[in-house]
Amino acid sequence: MLFLAYVIASFILMLFTYPFNLIPIIGTIISFPLQLASYVVQSYIGLVIIATVFIYYYETEIRKTEAPAGSVEPEGGVKETGGGSSGPEDISAEGVLRQEETPPEKGPTEGA
Repeated sequence: MLFLAYVIASFILMLFTYPFNLIPIIGTIISFPLQLASYVVQSYIGLVIIATVFIYYYETEIRKTEAPAGSVEPEGGVKETGGGSSGPEDISAEGVLRQEETPPEKGPTEGA
């Protein structure tokens, strides 16, 4: 639909500037600024089309996969206490797999 609007706007601008080219000397002088203005309008309409396509893609594809930061609430109504964890005890729910310890970093190897 936007591309059709672009074609129609371009056609109307062409119909408006083309008759000035038929006038011998004055027509060329008058049509030059109108031609530049028509290029500016066509470029702007093209940018509007691209921006609209990007916004549509963002709204339909990307936004639905993003979850709002404050809307995810754990099951069971666990409330945040405000204090940080101070002990090494395991407080994860039953059935949750534990993360393995990270392997030690490798030291620099000696060259031959």
